[in-house]
Amino acid sequence: MLFIDNINIREQYGIHLNENSYKGLVNWYALKEPVSNNWYEYNGIEVDLTEPKLASKQFDFQFSGTDNAKTRAFFDFIISKQLHRFRMPLFGDFEFILRYLSMPNNSTLRSLSLFSLKFIDAYPLRLCQYFDNANLPTTDMQAKIKIKIDGKDLLEHYGVYVLQGIASELTKLPKAKQGLSLKSKFDNGSFYFDNGQSFNIDKSEINIKCFIRQPINIWANYYYGLLKDLIKPNERILEEEFFYKSYKCYYKSSIVEDFGIINNRIVVLKFTIKLILIDYLN
Repeated sequence: MLFIDNINIREQYGIHLNENSYKGLVNWYALKEPVSNNWYEYNGIEVDLTEPKLASKQFDFQFSGTDNAKTRAFFDFIISKQLHRFRMPLFGDFEFILRYLSMPNNSTLRSLSLFSLKFIDAYPLRLCQYFDNANLPTTDMQAKIKIKIDGKDLLEHYGVYVLQGIASELTKLPKAKQGLSLKSKFDNGSFYFDNGQSFNIDKSEINIKCFIRQPINIWANYYYGLLKDLIKPNERILEEEFFYKSYKCYYKSSIVEDFGIINNRIVVLKFTIKLILIDYLN
């Protein structure tokens, strides 16, 4: 069920929202690239995270309609203004404020219409301010793969399972910073001004594959509560129990791979969090 500007579009226009459309909607907002310095003489990078800012995001909704006249009326309704308010049971009473951009696809066969509409969500902080896991109990589930961010276990505090693959991400060799070099068309190869014996490491990116399975009435509090904590000022501390190492990092972006609702009661969500490691603590 989807309400746009308080209108039930299924009842009013016979328009159905494809469940696959939720992937773009629930995908987190990426962080705007922070100001940073990358000094060759030091490991990692120096990054200004005093006021992290989220970017807007664009995504497509996939719709279907079974009545040509009603579908045309729905098109007229959408283009009657650019800004619309979207509400659906998946997010309780929360309303998305979305700006219409375009219609990437549209196909019609007799009375059946399949089409997509592109929107932009330019107000990323509204979700983080609305949903909060502060008052939710921590879970007593035990994770096979324990990952902590700022001392909070992802499963205990956010209901997020970490899937296999994180060990491979953490054991990847970091990228070496390249020192001053000289290339000349009169000589073979390149000349490096360092001794080639010691070097400093650059920042690196890791992917944490995650899974959530929570009741529909609280899943968003856990999910967006994690994002809210990831974008707090200053860097985060990532701890893992494979090699008992800690890393300074910050959130970069996320990708939703799978999303589903079971019997209108349970939300299942598979997603990947991208973090930038800026230094190694141990």
